[in-house]
Amino acid sequence: MATFFTGLCTLPRAVLYIAAQVVGAIVGSYFLRLGLGDAFFPTEVIPGCTIDTRYCSVGQMWVMEFMLSQVLIFIAFGVGLDPRQAKVFGAALAPILVGSSLALATLAGSIVNRGYSGVSFNPARCIGLMTAKGFLQYHWVHWTAPLAAAMLNGLFYQFAPPYVRDKPLIQYNPLHRSV
Repeated sequence: MATFFTGLCTLPRAVLYIAAQVVGAIVGSYFLRLGLGDAFFPTEVIPGCTIDTRYCSVGQMWVMEFMLSQVLIFIAFGVGLDPRQAKVFGAALAPILVGSSLALATLAGSIVNRGYSGVSFNPARCIGLMTAKGFLQYHWVHWTAPLAAAMLNGLFYQFAPPYVRDKPLIQYNPLHRSV
């Protein structure tokens, strides 16, 4: 979603990618349920997908999903998708840094509020497990919060681009664009 809003991906490709992830997650979750059996399939808490409304409101969940998704998108774009960073981090280190930030944000999100099981980051993962579980309540949060974060990142990316044709931001003056 974030790559679409920043213009790095076309709409048909984004829709196809998201649809493939959702279908794959649902099919994979049912296979997981069949393989584990109902006794071992998570029925109470799916980490990153469920909340306990006694301790965490749906509004709090939405804000946490939005904030942590925004942090991850910002780091992913700054480290993994900025071509200037390839010289700094190299091709092998960027995925490790993005993955580490994902793990840290997940840990931080799950510690903050005991009714919140951590940030989802991927609505397809949650829709798959929640469909196989048969419980889709509050799943709209896993779509709307990351979507809003992706849109906000897209605005930042369009109005304050981090680079233009491999030039540092300091050399870029948006008022003097050459055609």
